[in-house]
Amino acid sequence: MLNQPINERVVEIPYALAHIPQSGTILDVGSCDAPYLACIQLPGRQLHCLDPRPMTPPSGVQYFQQTIQGFATPERFGTYDGVLMLSSLDHIGLDAYGQPACDGGVEAALAAAWHLLKSRGSLVVTVPVGIPKVAGWYRQFAPYELLRLLKAFEIVDAVFYEYWQGEYWQGEYWPGEYCLTSAPEVKHCDYRDGEGAGAVGCIHAIKI
Repeated sequence: MLNQPINERVVEIPYALAHIPQSGTILDVGSCDAPYLACIQLPGRQLHCLDPRPMTPPSGVQYFQQTIQGFATPERFGTYDGVLMLSSLDHIGLDAYGQPACDGGVEAALAAAWHLLKSRGSLVVTVPVGIPKVAGWYRQFAPYELLRLLKAFEIVDAVFYEYWQGEYWQGEYWPGEYCLTSAPEVKHCDYRDGEGAGAVGCIHAIKI
C-alpha cells in the first residue's frame, strides 16, 4: 500500500551492494533472514555468512553459526576482501538475536573485522544514527561517535540519510522516504518505534 511505512533497508542494501568489493571473499555478519545474500554470491565473488542464529544459506554459500568475536581466530586473520555489517553492529553486545549481552561488544566486533580483513580490505557498516542510546535490543549511534569507533580504519565514504514522514498534499498521499543529508543534521533523530530508523549512517572504510 502507498501509505505503508518503509524502513532503512531501502538505502542500506543499495549502499552495501555498491561498496563491497566486486570480487574476492565477502563475510556478511548477521545473515539470518537477510534478503540481499543472493546478490553477493556471484561469479568471482564468494560469500560467507556469519550469525549466532541457525539459518539455511543460499546454495554454494558457507555458513558459520558464530559471533564475529568468536569467529575471528588467528587462523582466519587476513582472510576476507570485504566484511559487511548491515544493521548488525547496532545489536552486537546486547541481549538480542541469539547472543548474550557483554561490555565492549561493538569495539570487539570492529577489532575482529579488522583482523579478518586482508590489507586494504573493505568494511561496510550501516547503523541507526541520531540521539545516542541503547534501547534493549538495538543501539543508536551519535554520528560522530560512529566515525570515532572506526579510527583503526581509513574512512573512504560516509553518508547519512534522514527519514521524512509521508504526508497528504492536494488529496494525494506522498510516501515517506530517506533523504541524503549530513552528520550534523541527523544528530537529533530518533528511531521510529516499530517502523525503522529515523536516520541511518552508511560507512565504507578500508583496513590500514
